[in-house]
Amino acid sequence: MGFITKPNSDGATSTSTATTTTTKPARRSASATPAASQQKRAAEQAQRRTLARRQQMSENLGRIASSLLEKTQEGVTAIEQLKSAMEQIAAASEENAGAAEESLSAINEITKNTEAIQRDAEFGINKALSMVEVAKNTQRDVIHAAERMLETVEMSRQLRDQASALEKASSDIGESVTLIAQVAEETNLLALNAAIEAARAKEHGKGFAVVAGETRTLAAQAAESAQATGEVVSDVQQKVGGLVECIARVSEQVAQDAPKAQAAAQQAEQVGDLGSQVAENMQQLGKVMDQMINEISELQKGAEVIASAAEEQASAVNQASKSIDMQATALVESEQAATNLEVLAEELKNSTDTVKDAEEIAAMAEQLSSAIEAITQGMGEVISALEQIEKAAALANEDAMKNSEVADQCIDFVSRAGSLLQTAFEALGEISQISEEMVEHLRQISQAVEGSVAQGEQVTNQIDAVNKDLRRITKILRTIENIIIQTTMLAVSGSVEAARAGEFGKGFAVVSSDIRNLAQEASTNIEKIDEIITSLEEEMTRISRSWTQGLGQLSVNADQLQNMVTHLESVAQEIEEVVSIVEGLKRANEENAAALNQARQGSEQIKLAAVQAQTNVAESRSAAQLIHDTLEEMREQVEELAVLADQLQMTA
Repeated sequence: MGFITKPNSDGATSTSTATTTTTKPARRSASATPAASQQKRAAEQAQRRTLARRQQMSENLGRIASSLLEKTQEGVTAIEQLKSAMEQIAAASEENAGAAEESLSAINEITKNTEAIQRDAEFGINKALSMVEVAKNTQRDVIHAAERMLETVEMSRQLRDQASALEKASSDIGESVTLIAQVAEETNLLALNAAIEAARAKEHGKGFAVVAGETRTLAAQAAESAQATGEVVSDVQQKVGGLVECIARVSEQVAQDAPKAQAAAQQAEQVGDLGSQVAENMQQLGKVMDQMINEISELQKGAEVIASAAEEQASAVNQASKSIDMQATALVESEQAATNLEVLAEELKNSTDTVKDAEEIAAMAEQLSSAIEAITQGMGEVISALEQIEKAAALANEDAMKNSEVADQCIDFVSRAGSLLQTAFEALGEISQISEEMVEHLRQISQAVEGSVAQGEQVTNQIDAVNKDLRRITKILRTIENIIIQTTMLAVSGSVEAARAGEFGKGFAVVSSDIRNLAQEASTNIEKIDEIITSLEEEMTRISRSWTQGLGQLSVNADQLQNMVTHLESVAQEIEEVVSIVEGLKRANEENAAALNQARQGSEQIKLAAVQAQTNVAESRSAAQLIHDTLEEMREQVEELAVLADQLQMTA
């Protein structure tokens, strides 16, 4: 916008010249008429009045120009204040936009982490419940194993008592065999005496001598068989003793392992309880995350509203800034026009070109009026933009306050989640430690039971060996029994020979009777031994059956325990997997905490920026009002300037 400046006037010179030309005839003619003098005085008075009017107009123009200059300078100052306030609003708007963008980024990260926590928490629940199921099954199986082990211990004690009874039975067999050996020895002595008597009887004792010889042979065979039986019985006694000791060792070992199994069952119960706690914590974590997702959704909506408000605010600021720049330019030009008017006011005092001066003043008045209207219109745009900025700031402040509250609530959720995860992590640590100890206990028990089974197989072998020895004894007894029968028959033959010898056979008759009695005694001992052996065989059969059954249970226990160890070792890997999951959940939760704090700080920044924007809007309104008032005063002065131009035009 340009304004016309008043060039320097040479009217004074022209006026001076005209005056000189007019006064010359007066000097030549001293005989001027009174009418001419009167005309002259009238012209001079008119000239003085014109000069006075111009002087007055010049003063009025100077006053108007000075006032306009003052007002335009006030307007320039106010517009600078408005620009400064708008720059602060723009900075606050940019800060809001940045904070909103950071909040949205943080919220997106929180949403991503929270969804991952929900997903992994569900996986953790399934793993924990699976762990609980394994622990319950392990507890049940170990308890059953411990019960079977205790049953084996009780069975072993009973078998040990029964085997101890076998020692007495084998001792009884030994006593009977000793008696049979004594009978054989006595029979041999009797046969020797009979042979001596037969030698004395000479011809009468020949038959008896034969009987005595055969009896001695049978007695020797019986003694030999008794000795063999005694050796076998001694072997049986030794094996039965070893059997008792072996059963005792197995019983003692199993008795020591049973409490370990019970302890392992208690450990499995602890693992189950801790696993249930982990599952419960994961379920609670899932619920907390569900609540948090809902709050995060509200947080995201608020951040989006703030971002949208920031965009609207930025757009309004941009629009207002452009308008303010145009107004500033117009005010600066108006200031220059007011300065030019002051110059024109001074020139007007001596100017003779009234028409030109009037036109210049009118043109300046028109241009100033146009500038004022343009500034007024622009100020309306600024006021409208300020209303939008104020509305956006209020909306941002309101949503920032809500988001701050939501962030606080979410931080509380994160704190609760952290507590749940820490508890689950500690429980998993206990589970891992207890599981390692339990696996080691079960491994030791399994190895010990396998050792007991191996020792138990030795018992079975010893039972078989004892049964074999008993069969050998029975076989030898049949031999002895046959010898007894033959000896008895020889004793009868001796009695016949004694009767045939008459007076010479009396001694033979006594010997034969004694031999028969000894044979009968031996036969009685054999029957006793047979009964003992039968009882032993039956008892050994029962022991063997019971032992085989108990050994089978032990073997099953060993297999089950080993399977448990193998399975629990694989479960240990799953526990580590859950631990890794929980560690990941803790990290994600900590990231959520950091992101929420960032979002909360962003909300606080947005609130501060919104308050600052509202303050700046208030300052801008004050500046705008000042500009408006200044424009109104300028408008009045411009109207006065236009009137002055018209008056000046009328004086031309």
